[in-house]
Amino acid sequence: MDVVDVISILSRWVHLLSVVVAVGGAFFVRFALFPAIKGALSPEDHDKLRAGIRPVWSKIVHVCLGLLVVTGGINLYVTMAHGVKPMPYHAIFGVKLILVLVLFFIAVALTGTSPGFASLRANAPKWLGVHLFLATCIVLLSGVLKSIHQAALTIPLAG
Repeated sequence: MDVVDVISILSRWVHLLSVVVAVGGAFFVRFALFPAIKGALSPEDHDKLRAGIRPVWSKIVHVCLGLLVVTGGINLYVTMAHGVKPMPYHAIFGVKLILVLVLFFIAVALTGTSPGFASLRANAPKWLGVHLFLATCIVLLSGVLKSIHQAALTIPLAG
């Protein structure tokens, strides 16, 4: 195992762990935290709790998104170096990338403090649902891309 293999493995682990933290946190907030506090707290206390959680969670989300960008680039480079045929890989990757950009936008809007996205934050359960739907689609597309990558490693390229 050479240095490139070690970097590839570490990059994949960091990528997957970042996804687990970011998506798992969104799942927890949408399906555990929001329902639990809905009837237990007054609207004022709910707003105080959200204001207390947002700065901490925002930092975690932003670190995860940054790691996903860096490790995603490394993973894409390693995949392309293995001679994956452009079609259908690039088309599927393009769809995945668009979904990722929308997901990143929602994540940043929900964890931010910009007044322009206050309406998204006011309807956070709905947008967390959209976020989780997009995350599911991205994970499924990632599985397809990984299968295409594995096939490229096992099937010799004609040439």
